[in-house]
Amino acid sequence: IAGDKDEKQILLALRMYSQRAGLLQAVLNESYQLYRFGHNLNQHTEALHLVLGAMQRHLEDSTLQIAGSASLFYIIRKVSMNRDTKRMVVTALLDGMDAHMEEQVMVRNCCLSLCQFEIPLEILFDYGRVARLLVAVLQHHNSDHLTQRIVVFY
Repeated sequence: IAGDKDEKQILLALRMYSQRAGLLQAVLNESYQLYRFGHNLNQHTEALHLVLGAMQRHLEDSTLQIAGSASLFYIIRKVSMNRDTKRMVVTALLDGMDAHMEEQVMVRNCCLSLCQFEIPLEILFDYGRVARLLVAVLQHHNSDHLTQRIVVFY
């Protein structure tokens, strides 16, 4: 019913496997590949909402959060988001980072994605939480110089 051949199949798979974390993680990995390297893609907005839904639904699954945040990084670069959608994306990234602070890749993915927002304007709605999480990143990942640089840049 779904596959990984093209954008249409990936989006169908994201819809069909939204409740099945194991399969969903594989689809999110394919989504990451598609939106990072693909050409002639035109359904970024739908992909954004499907990936957000997956991340919100499976917050406790770190591997799914890592795959989703990596995919989001490339998707949000191509989507013109309204204020509410931006807030949903920021919240999903902060939720994932908060839940999986020990996962270096997750934290880095989230920080890189957050750098794509207009600071401080687009994060003011949750600025205290952003500040708290960024300080926590600096404390938890003090041996990872790249993540530290990303946080300081942010």
